[in-house]
Amino acid sequence: MISQIHLDDLAASARHGAGNAGSMLSRWLHREVRIEVCSVASVRLDLIPQEGEDAGATTITIASRVNGGLPGNAAVQLSYADATQLVVCLGGKLPGEEQAGGIGEMERSMLQETANILFSSMMNGMASRMDIVAVPLAPVVLVDVGTAAWDALLIESAACADDAVVVTARIACIGSGPTIHLVFLPSPEVLHAITRGAGHD
Repeated sequence: MISQIHLDDLAASARHGAGNAGSMLSRWLHREVRIEVCSVASVRLDLIPQEGEDAGATTITIASRVNGGLPGNAAVQLSYADATQLVVCLGGKLPGEEQAGGIGEMERSMLQETANILFSSMMNGMASRMDIVAVPLAPVVLVDVGTAAWDALLIESAACADDAVVVTARIACIGSGPTIHLVFLPSPEVLHAITRGAGHD
């Protein structure tokens, strides 16, 4: 687990990255977007917050492979209600949950671009303290019944790590927006490098 002093440093990096992401989204959407980081925690993989654990609930997982100096996976899992709220915030509209498989290309692109901006800003906020660069690949949007897509990501990461860095943040525009959990799933070596690079021995 990461010590509290290192988590505080990661939180400062995440807030800086969130500010950059909010500015970029505001320019893209031509409306004010705020991303407020609530907390940063080191969490065991089996304790990561999950949406849609009820049978039949639809979830949307947005995931990206991260290359460069911080290899791993970055992902956000949204309940369908939170995804709907986020897309409305971005200026689009999702179909009803019973038609979740029919999400339009525009709304899918909105989710991808938002995740791309968020992942790039957050990951490079962490990486900048170590004088390295994180390179998230283009995110994929996975619409799922239950948590199969999310579970697959965790199973892949469990092969080489026990913990993840979880950034809890609220995205707000037009006065409202969802709270999200951005999960970074690094290798043990990368997790160790994050703590060493945070400015403490």
